[in-house]
Amino acid sequence: MSWAQGSCSICGRTSAPKFIAGKCNACYIREKRSQKPPQKCKECDKVKNCHHGGVCNACYTNLYCNRTIHGLFIKAKNLAKAKNVKWLLTQEEYNELRSKACFYCGGPLNKSGTGLDRIKGDKEPYSIDNVLPCCGSCSMIRGDNLSVVETIVAIAAVHDRRRDAHLELIDHNIDIDGRTLFMIGEISDLMFEQLLKGINIMESINRLAPIRIILSSPGGDWVPAISIYDRIKASACPISIEVLGFAWSGASVIFQAATDRIIHPNATLMIHNGTVSIEDSVTTASEIIALSRRDLHTMYSIYSEVSGLGIDYWAEKCQNDFYITAHEAIDLGLADRIPTQRKPPAWKVASSDDITE
Repeated sequence: MSWAQGSCSICGRTSAPKFIAGKCNACYIREKRSQKPPQKCKECDKVKNCHHGGVCNACYTNLYCNRTIHGLFIKAKNLAKAKNVKWLLTQEEYNELRSKACFYCGGPLNKSGTGLDRIKGDKEPYSIDNVLPCCGSCSMIRGDNLSVVETIVAIAAVHDRRRDAHLELIDHNIDIDGRTLFMIGEISDLMFEQLLKGINIMESINRLAPIRIILSSPGGDWVPAISIYDRIKASACPISIEVLGFAWSGASVIFQAATDRIIHPNATLMIHNGTVSIEDSVTTASEIIALSRRDLHTMYSIYSEVSGLGIDYWAEKCQNDFYITAHEAIDLGLADRIPTQRKPPAWKVASSDDITE
C-alpha cells in the first residue's frame, strides 16, 4: 500500500493513507465526528452517541443481544472468546439447547443469560457434547468447584430445605412463593404477630411487589385489629385483601386498609359498635369508656374516609349489627370489586340450552 505524502495541519504527520483538506485521514474523521452533535436515543430518550440506527449501545444490547436468540448466541460466543475458550456450537445447536429446561432444577432458563454450563470446565470447549442447559441460579451453585453430580446433590438439598421452610411458613399462614397471607379466624394478638412477620418477610424479599391477603374472620379484639390496619396502611407494597365468607366487626375495618378491596359474591361484611367488658375500679372504668369512645370515632372516620359518607351516618348504622352483602358493600364504598366468576364449560351451556328447548 502506497501512502500519500503531505503535512497534516493537526498532528503534523507527513505520510498517511490519505490527506483531505490539509489533514490526514485519521484527524479528518476525528474532527468530523466531534462536529456532529450526539443524537437522542430512540429508546431511552437520552442524548448519546447512537451508531445503531438511532439507538445507543446500552439500548442496542438490551434490545438485541439480550432479547433475540441470535443476539444471545453472539453474546455467549463473545463471552467464550473473552475466557479464551473455544466455541464449537452452531446457531441451530444453541437454539435447541436454549429451548430446553434447566438440566439441574427443571426450571426455565434466564432470558438474558447464555443458558449454558460446561460439563468439563477449565479450557474444554463449548461443544454439543460438553454443555448442558443451565439457569443462572444453578450456575451460581455449581461455580467452579463442583462436578455435575455434586451440583445435582447440592441443588436437591437446596430444594428440600426450601420445601421444608415453605411448609413451615404455611403453618404460620404465610405463602412466600405466592406472596399471600391468610387471616382466618378470630382477630387476636397471635394473628397480628403472624401478619406482622409475614409482611416483613415479603418486604425484605421485594419492598414494592404486591402482597395478597385472604381474609375470613368474625372479628375479635380491637387493639390487634387496628394495629393490623395501621401496618397494612404503612407498607410500601400494594396490598390487596380478598374477603371470603365474612369480615365482621374489626375485620371489616382491616378490610378498608387495602389498596384493592375484593369481596367474593357470597361474602358479607358486618359493622357495629361492639362491646366492652370492665372489671376494675370506677376511675379505671371511666377511662376505658372514654378510650372506647375515641376508638369508635376512629372506626367511623375510617368508614367515612373510604365511602365519602359522613361520620354521623356510620355512627347511626353501627348502633346495631349492620350486615352488608357484597353488592351493597360496593354501593356503600366499603369494597372495590367482586372477582370475575369463571364461565361455565361449553358442554354445560349446551346441555342447559337443550333443557330449555
